[in-house]
This record gives sequence, C-alpha cells and structure tokens, in this order.
Amino acid sequence: MDPVVIIIIAVLVVFITLAIVFIIIRSRKVKIEKAESDELQPGFYKSERKGGGTIEGIEYKYEYTPGSQYQQPSFRITVECVTSGSFKLSKQTWFDRFFKQLGITQVISTGYADFDDRFYLTTDDVDFTESFFSKEEKRQAALEIYENGFNIISHNGKVMEAKCSPFKLKDKLDGTLMAEIVSGLGMMSRDIPEVAESRPIVISNWKSRRAAAFVIPSVIFLAGIVATGIGLTRFKPLDGGDLFLDSLKISLPLIFIFMWFAVRLIRGRSSSHWEISAVFVITLLAFIVGVFGFEAYLNGRLDTEEASVHTVKVVGKYISKSKDSETYSVKVVSWREGRTTEKLKISHSQFRKVVPFTSEATVKTKPGRFGFEWLVGYRLDISP
Repeated sequence: MDPVVIIIIAVLVVFITLAIVFIIIRSRKVKIEKAESDELQPGFYKSERKGGGTIEGIEYKYEYTPGSQYQQPSFRITVECVTSGSFKLSKQTWFDRFFKQLGITQVISTGYADFDDRFYLTTDDVDFTESFFSKEEKRQAALEIYENGFNIISHNGKVMEAKCSPFKLKDKLDGTLMAEIVSGLGMMSRDIPEVAESRPIVISNWKSRRAAAFVIPSVIFLAGIVATGIGLTRFKPLDGGDLFLDSLKISLPLIFIFMWFAVRLIRGRSSSHWEISAVFVITLLAFIVGVFGFEAYLNGRLDTEEASVHTVKVVGKYISKSKDSETYSVKVVSWREGRTTEKLKISHSQFRKVVPFTSEATVKTKPGRFGFEWLVGYRLDISP
C-alpha cells in the first residue's frame, strides 16, 4: 500500500475517533435545524439578534448566535458582575465523573452532594468558586436557570452568563422566561463572597507544564511532516506499508510513555481532562506520523550500501484519475523474491510512448539502513 495513503488513513482514523468522543461527551447528538428566516422569529422577545433591557432593575443583554456546520446555534443572556474570580458550571457527564474517579482532575466541591453530583465546575479560582456555590441562594438560582433550559452558566470576572445551546429558532423565548433567567442571574450577581486569599490551583507552574505537554508533540508532529515528505520523495521505500507497520513498534510505546508524562504534567486542575484529551489526539498524530517519517528518512539517509541496478520488462500501463489530476504509471516485472510486479510513476509523454512487453526500465535501488529497499531512480527505454 502507498505510504501516503497509509498516513491519510491514520489521520482520518484519529479525527473520526475524536469526533466520536466529542459526540459522546456532549451526551447526546443534536440535530441542528435551519430556520426558514435569517431573522429571529416574531414573539421571540425582540426581532434583533442581540439587544438588552432592564427587568426588575437588573440590566441585561442577550445575543443569538446562528449555527454552522461546526457550531451549534446558541442564545445567551448576560448580567454585569465584576469580581476577582471566574468559573463555568455545566451538567456533569460520565467523562467528567470518570476522570474525577481517577484522581486526574481537581474536584471543586460546594459541600452539597446533590449539587456536586449533578453539576461540574470548571475553574482556576478554587476558593472563590467553592465559597460562591456554598451559598444556598446561588445554587438555587443556578438550578432554576438549568430547569428553564439554559445548560451552561459561566462567569468571567465581568459578566454572569446563562447560555442555551443548542437553541433552535422555533423555540420561543417569551418575556416571562426572559424575566426568570435575568432574575436568576441577578441573584447570582449579588452579594459576592469575599475571599481573602485565593487558592487558584494545587500545582505550581501549571501554565509551563501545560505548555510543555502541548508544545512537545506539536513540534514532533511538524518535524514528522517534514521528515515524511523528504523520506517519501528522496528515499521512497518500495514497501511503505511494511515500513509503517514497523514504525508502530516504536510509535505506540512512545505514545504510551509520553501520555503518562503528559498526564503527570496536566493533572490537578478542573479542566485537566479536556486538556489531556486534546494532548492525546496531538500525541497520536505526532508520534505515528513522526516515527514513520523519520524511519523512512533515516532508512535512506543512513544507507551506505552500493546501489543495485535492475533491467526489467514493462508489462502494463494505467492511468489513475482524481478530481483535479491524472497520474500515469507502468508496471514492471519485479526483481524481488516473492513479488510479481512493481509500480513506477511516469510522465504523460512517456505514457504515450511506452509499449507493454516491449519497453524496458532500468531501476536503481538500495537495500536501506533498516532493511527496507528504497528507490534511487529509474529510466525507461521507450525507443521505437
């Protein structure tokens, strides 16, 4: 199999796996429906995409974000709230619970089991968040907002926000519901607890640790792309599939080792499990592509053996068509034991002149530093 095809398949497998995991984490697949009109429907509350007002003395703003192929439509309401902390409250999923049980994420506890079992808090301001949700009125306001269909409550130190996602335009949000959400946000924005000394996280230098976990595989991935490009052009292995399988003997253990290292770097924060998932995808790509690319490159670059010359008969020619191009190739009798034919790419002018079972090819190969024979060059004899 063509090694380029193998790399493409490997990349597709990784992204398909990521997509499946993402869908599971979201807990349910949501079908995004397109509205017949680009405007918010009458009776929604107002006809604009964004706006604001005052309800019971509470100033608020709202905004509708249309959906796209990669983003669900959402509706958010915000109330001003200036504090020294930040957090995000969402429904706890099996994914959150699994990593909490492993002890990888930092558990943010309000001290109330029913609330803690139902919701997951993400924050780097631990003391502030735990103190905030230890108050009964804050938890009750959050529960009422969730029961009204808004599934994410967040605070960035400037505004308190309730978000409904996905949000379909056919879902009407009347004035009564708007008032209930604004009232809940207002309750959450008042009487903010004072925290004398913030305890942001339980590990030191976490930004540097997180950066290292992301940067190392990213650099390996970029270097692997370069090595793969050079290895498959200058030192193209004849059996790219076998070389790829051989590279897995190195890449898979390295993935395991690095992920053990990455988990130790990233663990200890409430968002660690999301970061670990992202690092895993990058690491998977980096080491699979990187090790294959470097092995292909070094297999040719470190080969000090003399080249072998093979004169073989052309036994067929064919065209491979894609959407925007055509590739011309010939089949020649193989000089290798256990193989019947080999494939060589040629130009369009050569394709027109070559005659199967009459034309010959002179092929030069080298054995490869790691035992994978690679193509040094070849020449077609297409004399009439």
